[in-house]
Amino acid sequence: MHLVLVYLFILSLTPLVQGQQWQKWTGTFSTDVSPCNRGVCCCLSDNIVLTWSSGTLHASLKFAGQCGPLTNLMVTTPYPSGLTTSLSIGPGPPTQLILSPDSMTITGISPINPVCNGRARRISWFPCFYRQK
Repeated sequence: MHLVLVYLFILSLTPLVQGQQWQKWTGTFSTDVSPCNRGVCCCLSDNIVLTWSSGTLHASLKFAGQCGPLTNLMVTTPYPSGLTTSLSIGPGPPTQLILSPDSMTITGISPINPVCNGRARRISWFPCFYRQK
């Protein structure tokens, strides 16, 4: 058991030793801290689930507010190599996502209106891998 933990610790340090910035996008994030104004915007709601498969980040999203028929969506994007990425969630410009350096918070920058910016806090490091249905 101790050998496995030491091995996992060494694997997690490898990117740092190689000069790369450590970040972990996958997991479950809660939008309960989001400042997004549902009276004006279509906002992320409930939990955001981010998973990985073969260089791809998969985002399972739920929405509330001024969204019309949009309630659930699955979006994919290339797995980010740093702390920012963008997601296209319909017509118009993509939403920029910023992962905090400790991988505990994601901030969404709305291309439409600052009152539509969102934030989500990590509640779980799992799931990690995308499961094909």
